[in-house]
Formats: sequence, structure tokens, C-alpha cells
Amino acid sequence: MGSNPSMGNWEEFYQQGGPTMHVILMIAIVGAAVVAERAWQLLIRCNVDAGRLLSGVQALMFVGDTAGALRLCSIRPSAAARVIRAGVVAGIDRWRAEAAVREAQMQVMPVLTRRIASLSSLASLAMLVGLLGTIFGLVQGFRCGGGAHLSAEHRSAALAQSISIAINTTGFGILVAAALLSARLWLATVRDRLVADVALVGAKVMNLVTGLNEPTPELTSPYR
Repeated sequence: MGSNPSMGNWEEFYQQGGPTMHVILMIAIVGAAVVAERAWQLLIRCNVDAGRLLSGVQALMFVGDTAGALRLCSIRPSAAARVIRAGVVAGIDRWRAEAAVREAQMQVMPVLTRRIASLSSLASLAMLVGLLGTIFGLVQGFRCGGGAHLSAEHRSAALAQSISIAINTTGFGILVAAALLSARLWLATVRDRLVADVALVGAKVMNLVTGLNEPTPELTSPYR
């Protein structure tokens, strides 16, 4: 019969699943690479305190230090920093500032959202490949059951092997799919918070550079 995966028999579990396990493992590796890249992009490169950054830019702008405000935005080129910088560079003309901010937002949105949806497709693919392995295992089991030339002992061993293939591939596919879907949910939550920050700082920086807003000590995102 198929064995359950654990620290002690994982290798046996994997080997008993047959060739289909290799395909599911490749899907898991691709998914892990996507998760790692998105986590680095969203949590390290783009994850800054947008409110604190805008407050610093605002303070510099009110004393006329535009160059200092641009340098502050360049220290850590996050998505929010790119939007703020675009508004500062555009100057006090509201139409130019609005166009520049909208363009910057359109440029950074794909950086925040790309490849996250592909995790759902990879999860579905892992489950389908697992089910395909189950079908292969069942077909092999039926063939073994109908093999009159085999002894009862060999027939029993072949049937146990086919059941292992059917169970292990399904279990491995479900395990990989669950991990990928959990990672997608987590990354989507981080993405939504950053997208909200980008939208919020875009409106704030347009008001700032055109002199339509008073200084704000702190900016908070609805996702914080």
C-alpha cells in the first residue's frame, strides 16, 4: 500500500509515486521561484513606509529644497517613491503633475502585480498532474489484476505498487497546490497594500506640489 509522507519515509514516498512525481516536483520548483521573486520584489524592494517618505518629501518641499526631495526619493526606489518623484519633477502645474503621477502609477502597477496570478495556474496544474498519475496507477493496477501469467505473490506486489502510484501522486499534487495557493493569498495581500499606498501617495503628491494641501504629519494606508 502507499506510504504516508513524513521526514523518515519521504524518499520512499517520492520514489513510489513513479515518474509523474518528477513533473509535480518541477511545478513546485517553478512555483517556489515565482514566490521567491515576488517576495523579494514586494517585501524588500517596494516595501517602504510611504507615509514617512511623503512626510519627508513634504518637509523638504516646503523649505524649497526640491533637489533634496528628489534625493530622498532616490535613496530607495520603491513604487511609492517613483510616484512621488514623478509628481515632484512635474512641478506646480496641476495638469502636468497629474499626468506625470498617472503615468508613474501605470508604470509601477505591473511591477507589483505581475506573476502572482500564475501561482493559481501552477496550483491547478499540479493537481491535474497528480490526478493523471492516479489514472496511470489505476490503469497499471487493472493490468496487473488481469495478468494471468503472474503468480499471486507478484500480482499482489504489482497491485500494491500501482496503488502507491495512484495515492502518492494525488497526495503530492494536492500538497504542492495547497502551498502555492497559500503563497498566492499571502502575496496578494501584500500587493493590495502596496497598490493602495501607490494610489494614496499619488493623490497626496499632486496636492502637495500644486500647493492645494496643508502639510500632513503622517500618511496612513487603509491596508495598514
